[in-house]
Amino acid sequence: MGSNSIANKQVEHYTLGNKQTTTLTRSLMVCGVAFISICAFSYGLYMILNNYITEENVQIIPILYGVSFVLLIVSMFMSMFTFSRIEKTSIVTILIAIILYSIAEGIAFGILFFAISRSFEETVNLSDLCFIFGIGGGIFLISGFIGTLMSNKTTVTLGKILSIMTIILLLVFLPLMLILAFIPGVQVFSDKLFALYNIIAGVLFILYAAYDFSVIKKMEQYIKLQSDKIQLKYVLMFGFKLLIDLIGIIWTLINIYLRFKR
Repeated sequence: MGSNSIANKQVEHYTLGNKQTTTLTRSLMVCGVAFISICAFSYGLYMILNNYITEENVQIIPILYGVSFVLLIVSMFMSMFTFSRIEKTSIVTILIAIILYSIAEGIAFGILFFAISRSFEETVNLSDLCFIFGIGGGIFLISGFIGTLMSNKTTVTLGKILSIMTIILLLVFLPLMLILAFIPGVQVFSDKLFALYNIIAGVLFILYAAYDFSVIKKMEQYIKLQSDKIQLKYVLMFGFKLLIDLIGIIWTLINIYLRFKR
């Protein structure tokens, strides 16, 4: 009986849902699973498009892009609602937001892979994008590590700066992005403006990654005092935030790379 009790305690120590496992670790696992799902979905969509899209049905591409954009907007609004009311929001709502976001990004990446294979295969190789994905992941982890070392004062200050920068970026560029999404062929970005947008957005996502890692670490003790259900909500919410940071970094790198290639 005594040996069984000790063995059970050792097993519980390594259980994912146990309080011994940090919120940051579990949030990173949520982010990782969602990211792998996005990659798998986007590659599957790319294979379908590459095998079945012809000149007769190519008009489905703008439709898919529109669907992706709508799902992205819906999931982002859901995420903002979730983040501000985490303890009152259901787990199902958070999961739906993550799923919608993952589908939106999966469609977007699938269309990107297809477009590159059809239009840019002489200048851009899909293996280049895999390399960019790796660079984006590395930047994300380095930024996160720096975030875990930040002081409380630095975290609070950074949060205020990011809020102001995000509002300014949305006010300036969101109308242009809406035009680009729903009126294909319209040139709303000059090369310099597009590069500036992606550089600013890239810096924002890198800083957000550092900020989110810092917040997760600093909230660890508070979260451990909550019920298992509330803890799960925080894990899903933070995993979603980290996923948004990671995907944002990757997209800005891809946009800059493709603009450079063109």
